[in-house]
Amino acid sequence: MVAQADPADIAPHVVAKAIARLHRITLERVEKLSDQDFAWRPTSGSPSMAFHTWHMGRWADLLLSLLSGADGGKRQQVWDAEELAARWGIAQRDLGQDGTGMGLEDEASASLRLPERDTLLSYTCEVFAAVDAALAALDGAGYARESLDLYGRQSIVAEAVVSHLGHLSRHLGMIEALCGVQGAAGTATV
Repeated sequence: MVAQADPADIAPHVVAKAIARLHRITLERVEKLSDQDFAWRPTSGSPSMAFHTWHMGRWADLLLSLLSGADGGKRQQVWDAEELAARWGIAQRDLGQDGTGMGLEDEASASLRLPERDTLLSYTCEVFAAVDAALAALDGAGYARESLDLYGRQSIVAEAVVSHLGHLSRHLGMIEALCGVQGAAGTATV
């Protein structure tokens, strides 16, 4: 017999589990890559898997700041608290909206000098794990809380979380496609 769950908490549980799964699949996929394959681009103006992974981590960090902020505000992101742009030698002004890479032209994203794979994955793992923990603790009332969405518009937490779910799927698909172009199995889920 299955334990009875509060219907208001079923959707948050399912969404949190789906996001944690996409985080795990992304990390498992890119951890297998060499530094060279991780940084490889099919053309000079195309983003690499490193860029997609960094961008997914930055988006997760932004979501975490919204989830952890009191009264619908934001808390400081790991990226800012650890001064990673400065430590990695990246000009913060060149990183698009909210310093996440959002809105960068392909040439700008392709020319972004990211650190080696292990350093980048350390940051991404940290924020993915923190988002997973925050979402696991969030109930239906938490999803309904007023907050900014990931574009800075007034909304509710649920919109930001579902937006993150779609965003992860899109960028994992790009990573899968780039793996396929390199001659590896394209899908990360088989």
